[in-house]
Amino acid sequence: MFDEDQIEAFNLIKDGHNLLVSGQAGAGKTFLIKKAVKYLRKHQRKADIVCSTGIAATHFSDLGAQTLHRWAGIEDGRHMNQNLLHLIETDERFISVKKNFLNVDVLFIDEISMISSKVLSQVEFLIRNVKKSNQYFGGAQIVLVEDFYQLPPVPNELLGDPGNHCFRISWFNDCFPHQIILHLIHRQSDHTLIKCINELEIGNPSDETLAFLNSLNRPTGNEHNAVQLFARNLDVDLFNYNKLQSIPGDLKVYHAQYQGSEHYLNKMLALKNLGIKNDCSIMLVKNLSESLVNDLRGKVTKSYPKSVDVEFMIDDKS
Repeated sequence: MFDEDQIEAFNLIKDGHNLLVSGQAGAGKTFLIKKAVKYLRKHQRKADIVCSTGIAATHFSDLGAQTLHRWAGIEDGRHMNQNLLHLIETDERFISVKKNFLNVDVLFIDEISMISSKVLSQVEFLIRNVKKSNQYFGGAQIVLVEDFYQLPPVPNELLGDPGNHCFRISWFNDCFPHQIILHLIHRQSDHTLIKCINELEIGNPSDETLAFLNSLNRPTGNEHNAVQLFARNLDVDLFNYNKLQSIPGDLKVYHAQYQGSEHYLNKMLALKNLGIKNDCSIMLVKNLSESLVNDLRGKVTKSYPKSVDVEFMIDDKS
């Protein structure tokens, strides 16, 4: 069942309006999207779901979600608008992208907070020009979904993207006149925790919230498999090196074969030389399929001279 905010958003989607749906984790954004997509497809409307990351797309794997960059063919943002438009119109490698643009009736973009104004503007330009229309996004209905208090876009100075939020675009409010906030938290009934999160989100914790947080201070127990977060790449490299050295067994080093500009290659996440051991943790840095996506974690089970076997956890299954 929908709450009042979800009903309002669903009716706007059903009636063909562009809108932004926002709300905290647990407010029912994913639930709303799934219900809306199923309704639209049942009524013969081509509804696609795209996300800013591969991990986010796995939440909608049953509905064929993929990353926005893959769906729109924008790759890492290296292409200028006109150059990419030419590729989409003429290059057979972009046939599926052109079909996406021509066929889509409704496009849901989840985790829009991580999509920069440069990226969203480029997608709008491409869809409008491929559809040969003067309307925003070529007349396709667009539904943006996110909590803008969460992760912002990542700047990429190399490709001229300062990482501005998409709502900084001059035409944003004109294109998305309906902006619905989902207020009711469905996945959490602890009102103290909800209040705490609300105050932390805006950076203004009360004395009650600070006392609640301090009450949670306790030993963390076994941290062996916990993900560690660092602010600097140097700290990440040192931590990973020490972790790898602590694993028993022989270290095997794999050397990448690469071609192209050294300037761009140095910016890639994939390493030129990768040392691994059996039972070490790894993370994908590229989408390989609908289930093997960027950011997915796994463990090396066996190594060979030119390849490795990796066990990934997908939807709590390996």
